[in-house]
Amino acid sequence: TALIGVDRPGRDVEPAMCVELTAGARTRGARVEADLRRMVAEHDATRGIERFEIIDHLPVDRRHNAKIDRPVLAKAASEGRLDTI
Repeated sequence: TALIGVDRPGRDVEPAMCVELTAGARTRGARVEADLRRMVAEHDATRGIERFEIIDHLPVDRRHNAKIDRPVLAKAASEGRLDTI
Protein backbone atom coordinates (compact mmCIF):
# COMPACT_ATOMS: atom_id res chain seq x y z
CA THR A 1 0.00 0.00 0.00
CA ALA A 2 0.98 3.63 -0.44
CA LEU A 3 -0.65 6.70 1.05
CA ILE A 4 -0.56 9.62 -1.39
CA GLY A 5 -2.00 13.10 -1.74
CA VAL A 6 -4.15 13.69 -4.82
CA ASP A 7 -4.24 17.26 -6.12
CA ARG A 8 -7.71 18.61 -6.79
CA PRO A 9 -7.70 22.02 -8.50
CA GLY A 10 -9.26 24.65 -6.27
CA ARG A 11 -9.71 22.21 -3.39
CA ASP A 12 -7.64 20.62 -0.65
CA VAL A 13 -5.34 17.71 -1.43
CA GLU A 14 -7.26 14.46 -0.99
CA PRO A 15 -5.58 11.56 0.82
CA ALA A 16 -5.77 8.28 -1.09
CA MET A 17 -4.58 4.77 -0.38
CA CYS A 18 -3.16 2.88 -3.36
CA VAL A 19 -3.29 -0.86 -2.90
CA GLU A 20 -1.48 -3.50 -4.92
CA LEU A 21 -3.12 -6.90 -4.63
CA THR A 22 -1.74 -10.31 -5.50
CA ALA A 23 -3.41 -12.06 -8.42
CA GLY A 24 -5.50 -14.23 -6.10
CA ALA A 25 -6.67 -11.28 -4.04
CA ARG A 26 -7.85 -9.26 -7.08
CA THR A 27 -11.08 -11.26 -7.12
CA ARG A 28 -11.70 -10.14 -3.53
CA GLY A 29 -11.05 -6.44 -4.25
CA ALA A 30 -14.40 -5.26 -2.88
CA ARG A 31 -13.89 -7.15 0.37
CA VAL A 32 -10.31 -5.87 0.68
CA GLU A 33 -11.56 -2.30 0.23
CA ALA A 34 -14.27 -2.82 2.86
CA ASP A 35 -11.66 -4.17 5.28
CA LEU A 36 -9.38 -1.19 4.59
CA ARG A 37 -12.24 1.26 5.19
CA ARG A 38 -12.97 -0.41 8.51
CA MET A 39 -9.31 -0.32 9.55
CA VAL A 40 -8.70 3.33 8.64
CA ALA A 41 -11.87 4.38 10.46
CA GLU A 42 -10.48 2.91 13.68
CA HIS A 43 -7.52 5.31 13.91
CA ASP A 44 -7.42 9.09 14.25
CA ALA A 45 -4.43 9.42 11.91
CA THR A 46 -6.17 7.62 9.02
CA ARG A 47 -9.85 8.35 9.63
CA GLY A 48 -10.04 10.94 6.80
CA ILE A 49 -9.01 8.53 4.05
CA GLU A 50 -12.01 7.82 1.88
CA ARG A 51 -10.39 7.12 -1.48
CA PHE A 52 -8.93 3.69 -2.20
CA GLU A 53 -7.36 2.75 -5.52
CA ILE A 54 -6.73 -0.90 -6.37
CA ILE A 55 -3.86 -0.93 -8.86
CA ASP A 56 -1.92 -3.59 -10.74
CA HIS A 57 1.49 -2.65 -9.32
CA LEU A 58 3.11 0.05 -7.24
CA PRO A 59 5.87 1.86 -9.12
CA VAL A 60 9.25 1.87 -7.43
CA ASP A 61 11.99 4.48 -7.46
CA ARG A 62 14.62 3.18 -9.90
CA ARG A 63 17.42 4.36 -7.64
CA HIS A 64 16.31 2.13 -4.78
CA ASN A 65 14.14 -0.52 -6.50
CA ALA A 66 12.20 -0.95 -3.29
CA LYS A 67 11.00 2.52 -2.34
CA ILE A 68 7.52 3.28 -3.69
CA ASP A 69 7.58 6.21 -6.10
CA ARG A 70 4.79 8.21 -4.43
CA PRO A 71 5.17 11.30 -6.66
CA VAL A 72 4.46 9.13 -9.73
CA LEU A 73 1.40 7.64 -8.02
CA ALA A 74 0.10 11.04 -6.88
CA LYS A 75 0.51 12.56 -10.36
CA ALA A 76 -1.25 9.62 -12.03
CA ALA A 77 -4.08 9.75 -9.48
CA SER A 78 -4.49 13.51 -9.93
CA GLU A 79 -4.73 13.00 -13.68
CA GLY A 80 -7.15 10.07 -13.38
CA ARG A 81 -4.77 7.60 -15.00
CA LEU A 82 -3.81 5.12 -12.30
CA ASP A 83 -4.82 2.35 -14.69
CA THR A 84 -1.79 3.23 -16.84
CA ILE A 85 0.76 2.69 -14.08
